[in-house]
Amino acid sequence: MQLSDAPIESIQVLATCHSLVQLDDGIVGDPLEKATLKAIKWNLTKTDSMIPRKGQSPVLKIVQRHHFSSALKRMSVVAGYTTPGSSEINYMTTVKGAPEIIKNMLSSIPDNYDSTYLSLSRRGARVLALGYRKLPGPLSSQDLRELTREELEKNLIFAGFVIISCPLKPDSKAVIKEIVNASHSVVMITGDNPLTACHVSRELHFTKKSITLILTSNNGEWIWESVDRKINLPLEIKNVSRNNEIWREYALCVTGEGLTYLKDNERELLRKLLPHIVIFARCEPKQKEFIIVSLQNLGYTTLMCGDGTNDVGALKHAQVGVAILSSLPEKVSAEKQDNIKNEHNISNSTITNGPRNNPRVSANTRARIQKILKELEEQSVIVKLGDASIAAPFTSKMSSIQCSKSYCIQYSNNSININ
Repeated sequence: MQLSDAPIESIQVLATCHSLVQLDDGIVGDPLEKATLKAIKWNLTKTDSMIPRKGQSPVLKIVQRHHFSSALKRMSVVAGYTTPGSSEINYMTTVKGAPEIIKNMLSSIPDNYDSTYLSLSRRGARVLALGYRKLPGPLSSQDLRELTREELEKNLIFAGFVIISCPLKPDSKAVIKEIVNASHSVVMITGDNPLTACHVSRELHFTKKSITLILTSNNGEWIWESVDRKINLPLEIKNVSRNNEIWREYALCVTGEGLTYLKDNERELLRKLLPHIVIFARCEPKQKEFIIVSLQNLGYTTLMCGDGTNDVGALKHAQVGVAILSSLPEKVSAEKQDNIKNEHNISNSTITNGPRNNPRVSANTRARIQKILKELEEQSVIVKLGDASIAAPFTSKMSSIQCSKSYCIQYSNNSININ
């Protein structure tokens, strides 16, 4: 179902449950939330009022935010509105987050809840669950302040799943292939669902293994389970013994929850597994940092690429921390693009068709091209507060992991290995 055809309650959750702010020069915030707001065609004002398309819904004013937490894997908002013919303000709480987290907050769970979001995640979709509840009123400002987050986020009505498409960057596959072919190890550390992460790893060919096993808790017992749930293996020390190493046959994925279990109960097993885990999913910021530090303690040199505040700790502790801008740098102005195109055309026509006895024309043209390219190269990219750039020693101007390949190539020639 397209967003334009979604029930009004689902639209209201998407319209209010975000961290976007309207400033003089436009909306500031998470690019995915900005894209969602644009898709539902609601307008955000400087006073945090959400204005819908005409006649679709009452205006909703955001009065309280509980921002997204990596530990809680959700965010919630309290929004106020008035009904026609009444001046009394009514309130509703809207929540979005990881499906497995929101599930426990619903007053009623649809029969196909798990199968739906798991199926979507296996296909690589980033899935968020939506919920809402209309608060019993009337409520004063003091009443709202006294309501705890736990009270606001319980007995929710399920408002559907929203599927967010995050296409892979066009050069990622080629860059990772080159890094792997150069005998470096590539590991994904993400806060996303493990099924989504496993799909992305297959798309990018992180490993040549055809089957990925995810460390999963099954009724209190930790097992290795394949993405399609057809293979189940126990979590045992014998699976990492010589000539019986589980990673020889399978790619391994460990969630944040699984990492915590191994860290608290199976330290020796974790030490042996850690260098061979290809995917870490549903990881909190501190866990990302722990992974980097632990790999270094095992003698590995680490290069970390990240683009968000959740990556700050890992970027600071990696031997090489590279922040990647979460949005592409501003496009070159049309005038400069035309200049480059014209200079390029002039250069070609001069060199190909021009008089052979006039090298000065060709030299002047090349000089102008070099000048323009230098100006483009020196264009400053403004780093906004909150970006991973603040913590990382290095920042790439482009929203691409191309820089990591360049570093590996440069320093491999000087006998420094980046894993």
